[in-house]
Amino acid sequence: MKRKNILFILILCLPLVWGEPDFSKVIGMKKCSLCHAREFKVWGESVHSKSYKDMHKTDLSKQILKNLNLGKNAKREEKCQQCHYTVKETSPGKSRSIAGVSCERCHGPAKDWINIHFLNIEKSERYRKVEAAGMNRPGRLYQLGSQCYKCHTVADEGLIETGGHPTSDPSFNLLTWSQGTMRHTFLRDKGNNRPASPERRRVLYVVSQVLNLEYQLRGFAKATKKSNYATNKAVKLQKASAQVYKIYQKSKITEIKNVLKVIKGLGKLKLGQESKYLQAADEIYKWGNLFVEKYNGGEAPLATLDSMIPPESEYKGSAIGE
Repeated sequence: MKRKNILFILILCLPLVWGEPDFSKVIGMKKCSLCHAREFKVWGESVHSKSYKDMHKTDLSKQILKNLNLGKNAKREEKCQQCHYTVKETSPGKSRSIAGVSCERCHGPAKDWINIHFLNIEKSERYRKVEAAGMNRPGRLYQLGSQCYKCHTVADEGLIETGGHPTSDPSFNLLTWSQGTMRHTFLRDKGNNRPASPERRRVLYVVSQVLNLEYQLRGFAKATKKSNYATNKAVKLQKASAQVYKIYQKSKITEIKNVLKVIKGLGKLKLGQESKYLQAADEIYKWGNLFVEKYNGGEAPLATLDSMIPPESEYKGSAIGE
């Protein structure tokens, strides 16, 4: 069997990661900090951490809750917890917010994999085991990046139209945001926290654009009526598609071509076709993962994208411990 076919079969087996995590398997970031102290320090200085103490106190947060006829504290509301907090089950059927967006919101609830991911066994076997146990491993960059986009694209019609929640930040980009204040590459970088290599940036850039396309499509799929939400998602989807097309024009990468085929096959966007659009988004997810499995950034097709990749001056904030 050809390597490409084997990889595609493996991608089909990857979990789709936009659902809610299993809160009963959340152990809390303090256990992570025992081995990842430097990463924990970076997280502690980030908005992902600091918002836990102040987000629920803001006038905007209180107004959104009021508009949606919810309670008075965002920390206790499931709709807010889905993106703004790490939630831990305290007893069967009961849970609470224990932190902002912390380790397990991105890498997955750790109960089943924390004791596996540092075992002194053959690397590929360890990777296989932790992924099977629910870890979103950094090497699965597309899968890990999905955790960012499912929140930062704000795919909730009611939250925006009725609640008054802001739409997604147009500047959000996996490359520029992950390489700024959020950067924590000490393990990969042998104790340093330097920016990604040129090769890694190429992969990050492509992944960021394909993820944006996938999640704008997921967002439009949730639109039920003609509204600012639906229009906003349709416009962003068209722009995302155009950006991915530019990547294909330069690189001629097969996986990107197949992503575009998925979009082309949808025809004119219409409301009320959620199932069709989510199925298409699932296909994009598979091709995005396959791209990450196949390319490391040093290949000639990816080198053609260098003029498109944002410079370090566009990174979101300054990294810590560089």
